[in-house]
Amino acid sequence: MSSMHLRAFGVLTFPILLSPSLARACAVCFSGRSDEQREAFIITTGFLTFLPLLLLGFAVWAFVRRVRRIEAENDAVAERGHS
Repeated sequence: MSSMHLRAFGVLTFPILLSPSLARACAVCFSGRSDEQREAFIITTGFLTFLPLLLLGFAVWAFVRRVRRIEAENDAVAERGHS
């Protein structure tokens, strides 16, 4: 990597490294926070935990539904062919 690329990389990453302290953000610190903030954090954590499971469940449900619909169409075509 050239010197210019390293300098550009440093200029872009340095603000990212400072951003948690600027926002006073800490994912594991709860000292001095209100119960409302703690409750919001817990609800958000639960939502983000279960959202991928819900999306996966929906995808499986849609896939099974589609396969059953195709099988029903194939069975209907096969019955017409045998008549």
